[in-house]
Amino acid sequence: MSLSLTQFTRSLKVHASAYDIPAPYILQEGVQTDFPTSEVEGYFLFSTTPLKTNGVTVGDVIYVYNSSDVFQFVTTVQTITNDDYAIYTTDAIDNGYKFTIYQQSAQSGLGNQGCFLMSVNDNVTIDVETLTGNTITGIILNSNDVLPIQVRKLLTSTNDDAIYALW
Repeated sequence: MSLSLTQFTRSLKVHASAYDIPAPYILQEGVQTDFPTSEVEGYFLFSTTPLKTNGVTVGDVIYVYNSSDVFQFVTTVQTITNDDYAIYTTDAIDNGYKFTIYQQSAQSGLGNQGCFLMSVNDNVTIDVETLTGNTITGIILNSNDVLPIQVRKLLTSTNDDAIYALW
């Protein structure tokens, strides 16, 4: 009988969404500010510092939290404006909400080559999309369980604060 030990060097708390799990590289963090009067509120994120200089590109993944640091939703960068201080996103981000922009996954061109998922709570049921595009549903993980399958998307989770991606 052989024993295989995997050592992980990076982790990222992940949230269920239709988007690929991002690479664990933070490109930019900030707080949504008031929209310039020339822009339409909605699917728009305004930054006080240039975005492209931090490596932000179309397809990068944005985690959004309210002002109390409670996770709200995942969205992505759709367009970066010519002035480099604003991006259009797939979902509206309210003023005062915090955001973290992560590098997109390798399936989109960069970063994450697939990851393993670990639960930090008991009895968490997840649905995933594997690195090869297969969907697996109804996986039950307990605390410290690591799913031994390369995953690209966490589709659903019964506990959105319990799942970490490992590389």
